[in-house]
Amino acid sequence: MIVVFDAECLLCSTSVQFLLRHDRRARLRSATVQGDVGHRLLEAAGIDALTPDTWLFVDGDRC
Repeated sequence: MIVVFDAECLLCSTSVQFLLRHDRRARLRSATVQGDVGHRLLEAAGIDALTPDTWLFVDGDRC
């Protein structure tokens, strides 16, 4: 599962760090909205990557 988040948001960044630290099965990956992968995932889900106001969780073909 990939979580896409805004790396410029302190709350978002801290929350993702918390999730990754507590992911005992090592199933989570992260991508930032500002990066190429995160940008493409948001656009594929129909979310404006230039003005994100949400997190996106991608699990296979499901968002």
